[in-house]
Amino acid sequence: MVVGFSVSASSIFPGFYYTGRLSTDPAGTTITPGVVKAGVDYYVRKFGGSKNRWGDYSGASVDPSDDQTFYVFNEYALSRGTILPYYPTEDGRWGTVFGKIGVSALPVELSSFTYKIVSNGVKLNWVTQTEVNNYGFEVERTSPFPPPYQEGGGEAGGGWEKIGFVEGHGNSNSPKYYSFINEGIKYGKYAYRLKQIDNDGTFEYSDVIEADAGEIPNGFVLEQNYPNPFNPSTSIKFAINKNETVSLKIYNELGEEVTTLFNGNAEAGKIYNLKFNGTDLPSGVYFYRLTTSTHSIIKKMLLLK
Repeated sequence: MVVGFSVSASSIFPGFYYTGRLSTDPAGTTITPGVVKAGVDYYVRKFGGSKNRWGDYSGASVDPSDDQTFYVFNEYALSRGTILPYYPTEDGRWGTVFGKIGVSALPVELSSFTYKIVSNGVKLNWVTQTEVNNYGFEVERTSPFPPPYQEGGGEAGGGWEKIGFVEGHGNSNSPKYYSFINEGIKYGKYAYRLKQIDNDGTFEYSDVIEADAGEIPNGFVLEQNYPNPFNPSTSIKFAINKNETVSLKIYNELGEEVTTLFNGNAEAGKIYNLKFNGTDLPSGVYFYRLTTSTHSIIKKMLLLK
């Protein structure tokens, strides 16, 4: 059984979520709700009244070929951009998303899946009790959130990305211990899940764990470029702790602007990794400056040809 529904709260944009249960699950229980498509903006439509209101539509159907796969659709909040002339302070738009989800048990018996913050990132640890035709585990991550995150094998939405792979033990009747380090994580909140893959290519997702590596200090972070010195290109990372307009510009030793790497709205908690190419520039010292509404910081880098 699968149920699709809408979720919204003070910290969650209106989005499309789901839950479900297997026929073998205890009566009255469902799996932890997962997300098919998270909302991307707020929605305000009071139509002159005192309460925010909207109507939506949804549906779900089961695939008769296996009786375990479901096709679902519902609505979620899009980026704002449609202001009604009679209600100039109200704005909001809806989008429709279709998804394919499954509610099934892992073919590999996973007894634990945990994380630990270490000096060089986030260390994930998991243990299996038994394995049958286990090819391995893809490690997936998404950031930032609000929770809950997609669980139970949904394929649509969620913003998940593969960050690594750990080879499985094939067939086993004894505990097996695995670990993976997501290097370079210094701050922010992340969600992780395992994509367990069989030798025949079929796969299932584990439950999701949420890792908190700490708050972004002082409102924002601007990291030293890497590599430094560089030739001809280098990477610059930054992050902020609230949504706002940000600019990142490059200057030469005379204070002349060379280029703008970023100028626009930046999302809270997201790590931006920007590339600067100095192919057409002479060797020398250059500066990069990050500016927000309340802060400004400058760092130095060296182009050495």
